[in-house]
Amino acid sequence: MKSLSKGLLALGLACAIDRAHAVTDLQAVHRDGQTFVTWSQDTSATRSYRVYRAAQPIDAATLPAAELLGSARPDSSANVRLNTITNPSGLGTQNQFRIAANEAPLTAAQGVFVHTVAAGATSWYAVTEVVNGVEALAIVPGESTLAAPVVESIGAPQPVFQRSMVSFGRTNDIYTHWVGDAGHAGYPAMANEASVPFNFALQRRGTAPPHPLVIRMHFKGGNFLSLPFGTNNANEWLLMVDDWLPNLRNRDTFWYGYHEGFALHGDGGPVPTSGSVPDYTARRVRWTFDWVLTQGAIDTNRVYMTGTSMGGIGSFFLAMTMPERIAAIYTQVPKLDFSFLGDPNPGSIWNAGQGQRAEADRLWGAVATNLPGSDGLGVYDRMNAGRLAEVFVARSMPVVIAFNGRNDIVVGWAEKIPFYEAMQANRHGGYFFWDTRTHGGAPGYTPEWSPQEAINPVNEFDGVNFLNLYRLDQSHPAFSRASIDQDPGNGLAGDGDPVGTINGHLVWDRATIVDTPTRWEVTIRLQNLTMQPVGGSPTTVPAPAQASVDVTPRRLQAFAPAPGREYDWVNLDAGSNVVQAGRVVADALGLVTVQGFTVATGGNRLVVSDGDPVFADGFED
Repeated sequence: MKSLSKGLLALGLACAIDRAHAVTDLQAVHRDGQTFVTWSQDTSATRSYRVYRAAQPIDAATLPAAELLGSARPDSSANVRLNTITNPSGLGTQNQFRIAANEAPLTAAQGVFVHTVAAGATSWYAVTEVVNGVEALAIVPGESTLAAPVVESIGAPQPVFQRSMVSFGRTNDIYTHWVGDAGHAGYPAMANEASVPFNFALQRRGTAPPHPLVIRMHFKGGNFLSLPFGTNNANEWLLMVDDWLPNLRNRDTFWYGYHEGFALHGDGGPVPTSGSVPDYTARRVRWTFDWVLTQGAIDTNRVYMTGTSMGGIGSFFLAMTMPERIAAIYTQVPKLDFSFLGDPNPGSIWNAGQGQRAEADRLWGAVATNLPGSDGLGVYDRMNAGRLAEVFVARSMPVVIAFNGRNDIVVGWAEKIPFYEAMQANRHGGYFFWDTRTHGGAPGYTPEWSPQEAINPVNEFDGVNFLNLYRLDQSHPAFSRASIDQDPGNGLAGDGDPVGTINGHLVWDRATIVDTPTRWEVTIRLQNLTMQPVGGSPTTVPAPAQASVDVTPRRLQAFAPAPGREYDWVNLDAGSNVVQAGRVVADALGLVTVQGFTVATGGNRLVVSDGDPVFADGFED
């Protein structure tokens, strides 16, 4: 009898403990292809929560057969990322998630889990509590399990408006987008765990649609609100995306993604040696871009990307993998080859054994392993811009401008040399500048090309800018092998020109391009540049009187060269006199490259024709 009493007492105590730990007020609402599950909870750090789903009511007997969707941390309702930005001390008002724009934010005593459905269903949900690693399996109908099922269907998930914040006098609308490790054909997995929230901000400006769109990528250690400005166009919209991981050692993904087995929380885990490296972050940025296009009249021919350092990395690699959607990019000090191990500067933090290399290894595995990524390439091929220039030779890259420094140990200098060569060899064009800058600058030092950056700035507080000059619906000449290019050297500190540019002196008249089924024309000119010698004042770098350059028409709209077909071309000076003439054969990709085209300061017009009568008498105008 005594032992029975002890047994009953123990059972009662266990039930009391289970009941004390039980989740209460479980609710679920489904909209736009996602089910938002909320509950009341204990917020102790020793607890976490598991979310189950089944096609039948869930109780203690059916719980083992239910589908475990994932787990939620005790702070799942807190917008942790936004709190680190707006309230880093933790002493002020905390930001809690809204799960609907017209509802109040959740409280700290609530948990939230968002599931993206892959098929229509009628589903029951249950949530259990895990205390110090032990799951409390008590199920209380109507409290920790739904009293009625929720009807679910595949849909287009929508981000949830959280709040507006004013910065630099501009209103930024902040949204949260919950992603997960499951999806469907129209909505891929964007994380390797379920129910992972990400923020982004949208700045809507101007009243005259369609609006150009600038996609801003933040630098390493920054956030989606670090740089809430675009260009000097008062009619543009600005999308500010975020690359952040709730991880102790890896706080970002360099705008790509991470290994399928990477532990988002904690220290990330060991360096992977097998498996794959999905582009989770890139997918999420592309999805966010697509969503913005549904929000207003965006001029899809005027979409631009920009960023500095890691933001430049994101701009380069995202734009190169969706070049048909991005008109131009503007970057400063980006890293362009994550596979590069041999920088001769011993201070390079990306060399083997250095801290930044260890960070990439945890995300993607070692360079030698080159685990498969998401584009049919190894991850280190995918994160090598020179390799992408080769793989995507047939695709027209966005017009790009990039500034880098020869003394930059943070992203490296020697890796730029093969990248420059790859862009030239594959006839992608682009404007590339280098000087003696380090990555973050030094006291009293002004980078030599800084005046040129002010002439073509992204910062709207300066004058005329680079990005707004270009459109997706207009073709352009890609320059390569210009006779006036400076020499970047071989990557060694003393080799090559300390300050220089590739294609910097070459421009074209956008207003007079002719692009018809039988004819393509463009006027190419030489321009002066502006630089500031160390310790000196800004000075003009005059364009030479004449130069030669290979010219490849890119982003063609109507003119469509056929592989193997001959085309006539002529070079006309400012007085319409014939300077050069010849024939060129379109290569196997349909690319036509006029080699050694002569350009003078007064401008020269290139005319390429497919059987146009203007050439009937032998290249004479």
